[in-house]
Amino acid sequence: DRTIVSEGPFDVWAIGPGAVCTFGTAFKVQQEAIIGSIPVRYICYDGNEEAQKRAKKLCQHLAAFPGKTANIVLDAKDPAESRPKELRQLRALLRRP
Repeated sequence: DRTIVSEGPFDVWAIGPGAVCTFGTAFKVQQEAIIGSIPVRYICYDGNEEAQKRAKKLCQHLAAFPGKTANIVLDAKDPAESRPKELRQLRALLRRP
C-alpha cells in the first residue's frame, strides 16, 4: 500500500522491497497510472535541480489520484549513495504505521 519511487535500479536495490523506479526522470503516463494506484507514494529523485523539477512535476500529476504523494529530498545525491541512517529512514516509510 506504499512505495518509494526513484530514478534508477541502483536506487531501488539500495532502498529494498517496496521501491520502484521510472528509469530516469522522464516518466510515462502508464507509469503514472501504476504509481497512482498505490495509496501512499514517496518520490525520491536525485537532489540536483533538474531531477527535483521533474520530481515535483510527477507529484503534481499524481495528485490527481486518490491517496498521498510526497517528495523526498535526501542529504545524499541519490538513494544509492545515501548513508545507512538515511536508508533506514527511507525503509521505515515503507512500513505500515
